[in-house]
Amino acid sequence: MDPVLAPGQFRKATATASLTGTGFIGHVDPNMPNQVAAQWSIDEVEGTLDDETGGIEVRIEVTVSANAQGSSASVQALGIQVTTLARV
Repeated sequence: MDPVLAPGQFRKATATASLTGTGFIGHVDPNMPNQVAAQWSIDEVEGTLDDETGGIEVRIEVTVSANAQGSSASVQALGIQVTTLARV
């Protein structure tokens, strides 16, 4: 991820992420209320310097689950913001 920094310039990176697109397909049985649920969470977001490229590397851990047979949950898009502190 840009910018590419020269050795010694990188000081710190702060990264945030948000779920900007999610999907859910579930089978609902009217005889069994509250049987279908899905859950999405962002568990960890980290911005660090990639020593090989000099760029900023962003790692995001996301958990997605659906609890009913024949159901599926997905993440279709993530929003990411990275702020980099560098010596000029």
